[in-house]
Amino acid sequence: MATWLAETLDDAQLARLQIAASPYRRAQQTAAIVAEQLAKPVQELALITPDDPVEPVIDWLQAHAMASSWLLVSHMPLVGALTGRLVEGDSRSSLPMPTAAVAGLEAEVWAAGCAQLRVFRHPAELT
Repeated sequence: MATWLAETLDDAQLARLQIAASPYRRAQQTAAIVAEQLAKPVQELALITPDDPVEPVIDWLQAHAMASSWLLVSHMPLVGALTGRLVEGDSRSSLPMPTAAVAGLEAEVWAAGCAQLRVFRHPAELT
């Protein structure tokens, strides 16, 4: 997936991209692989661990995702619930996220129901 990202992102997208990862070991390891491929540093973001609520993450996105694009390396069930909330707006929505899947969202305002799912890829699609 790191190679796919490197091949997919254009120069302008790559220049705006920042990477944040959960403090959990597996997310840090995954983020390091992606960061090496993209030549980007990784920032630790404590509020994206598996059982964290989505609302603080949405607030964080609203504060940080206007100036930059972010790749959040996190875990289920948080990533599924976050994606579902941002796209569908319903707290019961969740997007199934296979291991190493990438969901690309776009929004003018980072709030429930305001994002569009622009891309969704997982490793099985690339083989």
